[in-house]
Amino acid sequence: MAEDFKSRFEKLIETIRAKSISCLLLLNPSNIYYFTGFRGGGVLLVTSDGVATFYTWRPQGTRRNLSEMVDIVQPRRAGGDLATYVLEELKDRRLTIGYDTLSAETYQKIVKYAQNLLLTPFNETIWEIRQPKSDEEIALLSKACEIAADAVETVKELISAGATVSELKRYVAEEILRSGAEGLAFTPSITVSEDLVYGVQSPVSRMLREGDTVSLKAGAIVEGYHSDISRTFYIGSNPPESLKKTYSKTLEVLAGLEDLSISWSPAVSVYEKVVSALKSADIEASYLDVIGHGIGLDLIEPPDISPASTDILRQGTVLSLGVEILVHEGMGFQFSDMYVVEGKKPRRISKLATELALG
Repeated sequence: MAEDFKSRFEKLIETIRAKSISCLLLLNPSNIYYFTGFRGGGVLLVTSDGVATFYTWRPQGTRRNLSEMVDIVQPRRAGGDLATYVLEELKDRRLTIGYDTLSAETYQKIVKYAQNLLLTPFNETIWEIRQPKSDEEIALLSKACEIAADAVETVKELISAGATVSELKRYVAEEILRSGAEGLAFTPSITVSEDLVYGVQSPVSRMLREGDTVSLKAGAIVEGYHSDISRTFYIGSNPPESLKKTYSKTLEVLAGLEDLSISWSPAVSVYEKVVSALKSADIEASYLDVIGHGIGLDLIEPPDISPASTDILRQGTVLSLGVEILVHEGMGFQFSDMYVVEGKKPRRISKLATELALG
């Protein structure tokens, strides 16, 4: 990955120059890692002539993990906000400074006391660089998917009447960590039967019963990259006909995702196409929604797959995409997979069985 970090950093310098800003201030740890390979606390300042300086209160050990392209500086005064410190150091110069994120307090302070500095948001430009994933990134995301899927497959055997939500959450987490993940993408989510109707996770003390639906959402982290998948299971061999029929039709619609031409399409069009396909399939539902977003070093990244999205789907984008559907009897299901946009179409990278009944 060392060459990846070098080429990403060089592209960042080119972008800074193309946008005609003096320098760029990065505070988001994921952005700093993406461009330098360093994971740890600090602030990165990159100038248009290619000079990069990493500010940290704890420089010990930082050089071992940080690219030689980057200088390390420990502020002269201890404590306080690093971003404020860096910007105050520059306040006597006339500069246009891009930033990925700033607290409202820091922004207002700099606007008031450092009027020579023109602050301009740069996060959207950074996402244009980060959204398409390299082959190495896709491999890590696929590995994170595999670990989460294996955990769900293993724990599926333990979903039965008498088990508790607490036990299932613990088993999922243990399986993910046992499989070599560096961490959980999020605390495993389990929603049982009517709790899905109310949009809440089930209490950890909830005991499963015959006839329950159990929606399980899990994710792993591999070298910083996240996965996010979900499945729903029915405890028993004979799900209600309306649930079984709706689930089957939904799977047919989702299987057709890989035939959609979505590269360079507005993200909102993906939402609209899936919703339209579900409605055309005569899905019997009191509620249905398509839930999707980009995923990578952050659990939730652009593009946002929603009716209000203004994002564009680029080649190489990796998505977590799925549905939440409620049927009329007060039961429902969640179902999501991960896809990478290759060529014009998405390819599913999460490999997980789709059966509903656990009888």
